[in-house]
Amino acid sequence: MPKQENVELTWKSNCLLGESPIWCDNTQSLFFIDIVGKKILRWKDSHKKDFYTTSKEPGSIVLSNQSGTILCAMEHELCSVYLNKDNFSYKTHFIFNELKENRMNDGKCDPAGRFWVASMNKTCQDNSGKVWRINRDFSCKEMIGGFSVGNGFGWNPEGTIMYFTDSEKRVIYSYMYDLSTGDLGARSVFAKIPIILGKPDGLAVDSDGFVWSAHWDGWRVTRYQPDGKIDRVIKMPVPRPTSIAFGGKDLDILFITSASVGLRKKDITNAPLSGSLFSLKLDTAGLRSYSFGEEG
Repeated sequence: MPKQENVELTWKSNCLLGESPIWCDNTQSLFFIDIVGKKILRWKDSHKKDFYTTSKEPGSIVLSNQSGTILCAMEHELCSVYLNKDNFSYKTHFIFNELKENRMNDGKCDPAGRFWVASMNKTCQDNSGKVWRINRDFSCKEMIGGFSVGNGFGWNPEGTIMYFTDSEKRVIYSYMYDLSTGDLGARSVFAKIPIILGKPDGLAVDSDGFVWSAHWDGWRVTRYQPDGKIDRVIKMPVPRPTSIAFGGKDLDILFITSASVGLRKKDITNAPLSGSLFSLKLDTAGLRSYSFGEEG
């Protein structure tokens, strides 16, 4: 039987749609977003927590190799966001060629510093979502398409496999990956999630090459072996965990964001911590959050 564990409450952040956690080694802090609440949040410890309000819905964020800056896919734009305690500003680099009914969603940097980001249809009904690759020089290329809700990116420790999640189809795919060029190869089904276990959302990969996936409406985070078999199940006190990242000095703390959006009143009563940030101390280390512009 898969090992089951419980998590701790880290911050009752009251997010409507918490997402896209990234760990910053330099500041020893976690950044994440509230998409619907239009916020970028930062957690350092129980005494140091703050947030910035955005004018549009942020879909995902990644670290940047420029100090004090993160890269954000915000609705239809790619922006550099400049953060300090007294000011918040951003610069738009370009507009994605997306339908009005779509918005940018989950994204992550590969080990070579390229930003991969997926779009989604706002109704989750139309398969018009795409996956984009933004290179270190800010050139942009559409890579694959045909998804309603593209989600959950990750790479194995060797950088030879890219994982990508199609939430509505309840599938995590694995692609052969050329780290030197950023090109995709053959695609395989890595894991197919049963309806009873919810929809796969954000994911992260640990140093052993195991894949961790948050299950929306599944009350759980699942760790998969490299062959796709379930290794470990983390039971959550909320139905909608959304994404995960490894953090802490030794990258052995698993941070988990969650959502309250769309839940009924009785659901909130049963899960009052929905929208909070959670964490779990692990016996294994994760891979770090890669930065845009770094050279692997």
